[in-house]
Amino acid sequence: MVDPRLQALLICPACHGELRFEPGYVVCQTCATQYPVAGRIPLMVCGASSDGFGHDLYHAQLHGNYFEKVFHTNRIETLLRLLTDELALPAGARILDVGCNTGPMLVPLRRREYDVVGIDISLDDVAQAERYLAERELPSDGLAVADGTGLPFRDGSFDLILLVDVLEHTDAPQRIVSEAQRLLVPGGSVVATVPWAYHPYVRFTWLRKALSSRKTIDEHPDAPFRLDMLQGLFPDAFEPLLYRLVFHWVCILGVYRLRLEHESTGSGKLALSGSHLVSRGTRDLQPSGGTSSS
Repeated sequence: MVDPRLQALLICPACHGELRFEPGYVVCQTCATQYPVAGRIPLMVCGASSDGFGHDLYHAQLHGNYFEKVFHTNRIETLLRLLTDELALPAGARILDVGCNTGPMLVPLRRREYDVVGIDISLDDVAQAERYLAERELPSDGLAVADGTGLPFRDGSFDLILLVDVLEHTDAPQRIVSEAQRLLVPGGSVVATVPWAYHPYVRFTWLRKALSSRKTIDEHPDAPFRLDMLQGLFPDAFEPLLYRLVFHWVCILGVYRLRLEHESTGSGKLALSGSHLVSRGTRDLQPSGGTSSS
């Protein structure tokens, strides 16, 4: 049975209708669409999806090759510093991890007592995340199978949304950003990372094959990004807080805040500055002590 806290957030992804929760399935009371439940994990997906990843990133962080351990550890530590130190997100804040995979962010966020919900298009990955959380004696509820282009949650449900290495793996990144806008509380933030088109690891397939233990690097699709491409996904309803090159410069990090209704939409020009992409005329969130978070 789906846990009550998750039930309170869920709506039908097809029509946004109210749901009725039954043993083994969920049904929309408006359009009558039924969604199966695997254990405690609701499968809230409308139709087939070709998106996915197929690699256990939490296992890669702990037990992968040297490159994977360094990269994924740096990735998690950078994001945690951003959330806890720079954005000063208080414990108990509600976070949505879109494309949570097997839980590389779920585990440390729940250790820090954030109210984090994890969704992924892959039931296998979500079920593995549930097992990893339980093995570490952390709350293992609040997980669902869902598509980022049609999220099954009520408007204004989250304080922060993570789109970490997600937008490059979908044919419809703009729809994911639109869903994030719908789900954030006013003043809430989106943290997005995408592969930087000019890094050799992103540009050269042979290098990715050499450094990764993944069975395939041909997931559909895997589009590199330039800064202007990332900027173009976010409408004026979002205020850009920072752009930065991270994870040893493999990725661009963008942080956006959903504007309050009365705020203006002028966001200033952007400039490349050393190892960071910094937004002029917006809030500058440099790491404490002036050190690099790449």
